[in-house]
Amino acid sequence: MSPKLIFRNSNSNKNFTCIKELTYGNEKEFSALPKQIQHNTLLEIIWTLLPCVILLLIAIPSFSLLYAIEDFNIIESTIKVIGNQWYWSYEIPGNGFEKIFDSVMISEIDLEYGLRLLEVDNRLVLPIEKQIRLFITSTDVLHSWAIPSLGIKMDACPGRLNQVALWINRRGVYYGQCSEICGINHSFMPIVVQAVDDITFLEWFLNGSESFNKTELIETWKENSLRTLLEEWTCGTITSRSN
Repeated sequence: MSPKLIFRNSNSNKNFTCIKELTYGNEKEFSALPKQIQHNTLLEIIWTLLPCVILLLIAIPSFSLLYAIEDFNIIESTIKVIGNQWYWSYEIPGNGFEKIFDSVMISEIDLEYGLRLLEVDNRLVLPIEKQIRLFITSTDVLHSWAIPSLGIKMDACPGRLNQVALWINRRGVYYGQCSEICGINHSFMPIVVQAVDDITFLEWFLNGSESFNKTELIETWKENSLRTLLEEWTCGTITSRSN
């Protein structure tokens, strides 16, 4: 505390006397210790346990997703994804019929629906609530097939075939992009997956094929178990080819 100049009135002689005093405040004011707030046991326990609880709540649903990604025991459909500069190609094998198409981004000038820089001319249509196996590869450079809303991200490497399992719970349109820098048009490689019911998927799959009676196949699809038909159309073909 800085010195203070204090004027006091002397009542003894009825005269005003100026007395200069240097005062430095009360000695007790400086000798008292400040309140100790460096440690608070309850607060430290809270800020340690609270993040642990948050991480636990995030981890529990993630375990099932991580398990499903690596689960290839029951495969109901198989799709091959091929990365190119700068578009995606898809191959869906069937029994005597194979659906192959390219998926290219729609430019802003030609865009009539969908999202800018995310819409494609040919969407990949997949059935819901089915265990789908994706074979992912590339023809030129490294790409990455990634759809965050589906929890899928797998690199597409030239000369290598990576696989990942996919399970879609509900109908909808899911958007993604190439997540590996692959050249000048890397940001123009969108991915669009449209999840539909089984009948819609079969109609889309047979679109353009004149070798099959679509009406008969769809009625058979309704009557028989879906897993048996899918094994006949997809997995059985892949298994016979791999052998």
